[in-house]
Amino acid sequence: MAAEGDDVRLFAFVGREVTIDDFDPPPCELEEPDGGEEADLELECIILDAAFWAKYKILKVVHGEYSGKTVEFEMYTHWGRASLPQTREALMFVVMSKDRKYAAKLFPVRAYGAKEGNCIREDFDFI
Repeated sequence: MAAEGDDVRLFAFVGREVTIDDFDPPPCELEEPDGGEEADLELECIILDAAFWAKYKILKVVHGEYSGKTVEFEMYTHWGRASLPQTREALMFVVMSKDRKYAAKLFPVRAYGAKEGNCIREDFDFI
């Protein structure tokens, strides 16, 4: 996550999947309490998710600003590939900070093409 005080913003867009690759997230760091004893080391986090590095072509900006034609970001999910969007086009919500871009968890929405251009199903069929 972004550090407190970072400029964090939400970017929402309809995009077409270019690539989604698995990656191993960095291991959790051990935090040494004030006492400094090794027996008292505490985990700062526990990773229970599958991690992916995604690249999407931006078809339509829905919220926020981004100057590129494609965007690359991290995605995490408890259910692995099965929970990734099952269509090539999806409405994606990406949290952006100075140092990181990552998908807002559990919020890709299937998107379908229409004569007028890309649109989102009226029933917001969440994956």
